[in-house]
Amino acid sequence: MIFVNSIFKGRHVLITGGANGIGSELVKQFCSHGGNVSFIDKDNATGEKLAGEIGVTANYIYGDLYETESIPCLIDKAKEKFGLINILINNAALDERHSITDISPREWNCLMSINLTQVVFTFQSCIDDLISSSGKVVNISSNCFLLGLADYPAYLAANASISALTKSFSREFGPKGININSIAPGWVITERQKKWLNIESSRKCLGEQSLKRHITPEDVSSACLYLASNASAAICGQTIVIDGGRV
Repeated sequence: MIFVNSIFKGRHVLITGGANGIGSELVKQFCSHGGNVSFIDKDNATGEKLAGEIGVTANYIYGDLYETESIPCLIDKAKEKFGLINILINNAALDERHSITDISPREWNCLMSINLTQVVFTFQSCIDDLISSSGKVVNISSNCFLLGLADYPAYLAANASISALTKSFSREFGPKGININSIAPGWVITERQKKWLNIESSRKCLGEQSLKRHITPEDVSSACLYLASNASAAICGQTIVIDGGRV
């Protein structure tokens, strides 16, 4: 699909977890297509560097979304520069490996907070803006819950919940003009993911996919641009899987 560079001109896009990996690609792509992009991340050095490289259409906001109570303040900072939020991309996540046999309640709650709770309260803080502008929401989850992968059950539980909440929120807020969808990528090879990438893991993943190549951040950003644009005006409450046919 070919997008005109000005497709998001005048639209304020808020992206969580925008400094690295998929998030940084989302920031770059929305800016390159005319959007004014605010992005929240706790990686201060990388966030400032990315915003400096892009220029005036990128607004980096330091924040730790684990601290749920701070979310309304972070969004107010975004609005100080670019005004009402028109498009929300919930991207922030943490896929730390862990075992259900030894994870503590505190660790579980921490993982659920960053992978799920902040998604809820970021959306809550943007609802009025999104209604007033017939906005778009794209929640980034993962195909891991569809595959039933081991080694990070809290992450699976959170991502299954994101798809469920996407459907639920669409029923409530679709009638108010908000398109709400989610994307469930497969194994996207970012810098972080390279620590788990080796010949064996690569062969196993590609062997289960119909398309014999790894998924890239660009694959995810292309789908996100589509769901955030008017081209997807009739799509709501859906989870689009981008994993090369692995599920």
